[in-house]
Amino acid sequence: MMFIRERAIDNLQNKFDDIVCGFCLPYLSGSGSSKLLKDCSTLLNSNGILYIRFVEGDYEDYGFKAAGTGNRTYFYFHNLSWLTNELKNNDLQISSVFHKHYNNRLSPEKHTILIACK
Repeated sequence: MMFIRERAIDNLQNKFDDIVCGFCLPYLSGSGSSKLLKDCSTLLNSNGILYIRFVEGDYEDYGFKAAGTGNRTYFYFHNLSWLTNELKNNDLQISSVFHKHYNNRLSPEKHTILIACK
């Protein structure tokens, strides 16, 4: 098992059967997300599996998000149809979609989990 930051993923030389992007996309812009998906596709073996989890919503609603502790981080929402097209453009096919609803103090969130195959 390897852990690597998104911005260094294109330095990897190995190929993988599975890649997990547990909760990366909320912290990546559209262009950063596109790059990550392209890099993941390049690194996956034939029939490899990609796991992606993100918060579904309007991309234009990005901005700082505060935690219960008061800490803030920049946060991006992503649209399922946009991600579907990005995956397809990188030779990845969605095989499963799951939704998990969270009711946090600030606003409810819809987390989406995608399983895609090369």
